[in-house]
Amino acid sequence: MSADMTAAPEAGVTWPNAVQYTAAVQRAPDTFSDPELAGATFERNAAGMLTHTEGESAFVFFTTGPGRPAAVRCLRREIQHGAERYRRLARFLAEHPVPALAAAQWQEDGIEANGRRWPVVKMELVDGMSLGRHIEDHLDDPDGLRGLAEAWLRTAQALERAGVAHGDPQHDNIIVTPSGGLRLIDFDSIWVPGAADLHPDETGHRNFQHPQRTAEGAWHRHIDAFPALVIYVSLLALAAEPELWALNTGTNLILELDDFEQPGATPTWRRLFASRDTRVRDLADLLARFCGTTVMLETGLEHIAGTLDLPKGRAWSAPDRSEATTQWWQPGHQAAPMPPRPRPHPVPRPHVEPGVQWPHVGPDVQWPQPIPIPAHVAAQSVPPVEPPPPVGPEPGRNTTLRRRVLAYWGVVAVLIVLGVVALLGKVL
Repeated sequence: MSADMTAAPEAGVTWPNAVQYTAAVQRAPDTFSDPELAGATFERNAAGMLTHTEGESAFVFFTTGPGRPAAVRCLRREIQHGAERYRRLARFLAEHPVPALAAAQWQEDGIEANGRRWPVVKMELVDGMSLGRHIEDHLDDPDGLRGLAEAWLRTAQALERAGVAHGDPQHDNIIVTPSGGLRLIDFDSIWVPGAADLHPDETGHRNFQHPQRTAEGAWHRHIDAFPALVIYVSLLALAAEPELWALNTGTNLILELDDFEQPGATPTWRRLFASRDTRVRDLADLLARFCGTTVMLETGLEHIAGTLDLPKGRAWSAPDRSEATTQWWQPGHQAAPMPPRPRPHPVPRPHVEPGVQWPHVGPDVQWPQPIPIPAHVAAQSVPPVEPPPPVGPEPGRNTTLRRRVLAYWGVVAVLIVLGVVALLGKVL
C-alpha cells in the first residue's frame, strides 16, 4: 500500500460521492481495512443493488452479517477533529459507560475509493426506527407519545449526569427501540469530559438548536439543554394535539428556526400556548423565554422540567433577517416597500400682470424655468421663413400615366374583336 494512499486527506480535497463509495463497497473485501467489514454482507434492495442513506456528513451503508450488524458511515467531507474526538469518546465510555450512546469507532484508513484511503466511522446498527418515523406511526396513541416524552426525559438526564452533550439531538439521530428505549447515534460534535478543546465545525440541526448556536457556533457541556427541551415539548404537544403534526416538514418535529428567532410571535407558538395540556403551555412559555436568553445557560432538561424555570442569563436576540427571509422566486415573498419619492421644490410662478387669466392647473404642476436670452441675440433681426413647396406629383406625371392606361386597354379591345371574328368564321 503506497504512502500516498494511506495519507490523511489534505484540506480542500474532493471527497468521494455516493457513486464512488458504492463502487468501493461493491469491491469488498479488497477496499476495507477492517476484517469484519471486509467479510460482511451489505444490505441490498429487491433488485440486488446496494442501499444507503445520505446525511449531511456521510453516506451510510449497512451490513447484515456475518457478525454484528453495523452502519458504515463513509464521509462526504472532513470532520473537524474527527479522529481525536472519537478516540476520546471511546476512552471515556470505556471508563464511564453510557448505554444510550451507540458504539462507534473511527477508522482512519477505513476504505479505499478513487485510488486512495478515506476514513470511515463504524457504528453499532441500533435495532429500531428514527424518532420522526416512530412519532408518525403513533400519532393515534397519545399515551404512547407521553411515555416516549418521559423516556426522552430519562435519556437526557442520563447524558447530563454523565457529563455528556450529544451536540446534535434531533429526529434522525434518536432511535426508538422495539422495547420503547432510546439510543443516540452520530457523534461528530459530541462533548465529553476531556474533549472541551475539540470545537466542532458544525452547529447541529437548525430546527432543533438554539438560534444563537446556529448563528455563532456556541458549544459547551450544557449545549443539549435547548434541543432536549424542544423535543420534550414537541412530544407532549403532539400527545395533546396530534393535528400539530401538520407542521412537520420532514426536517423538524413541529418547531423550526423561524419560530426560535421569533419567540412567542408565530402561529406555532400561539397553538402551543393554547394547548389543552397545561404542562405544554408552561413548557412552551419556558422554551420561548429560552430563545430570548443566551445559549450559554448552565442547565439541562432535568432542571427545566423539574422546576419549570430557567437560570438567569443575559438576553439574546436573533439578528434581523427580515430582508433575506425569502427570495423573489419563493412563495410568500413580499417586496420591500419603496421609499417615498422626494417632492421637488416648487418653482415660483412668473409674474403676471393684473387682469391676465391663467388656465386652471393643479397645485403640483411645476412651472418651467425661464431661459435667459443674451442681449446680442435678442437684438438681431430674424429673417422671415419661406413656406415649403407643396408636396405632390411631378408636373405632367398624371397625363403620361393616363395615356399609357388607355393604350393598354385599346390593344386588349382589338384582340378581343379579332378573336370573336375568328370564332364566327369557323361557325359559318
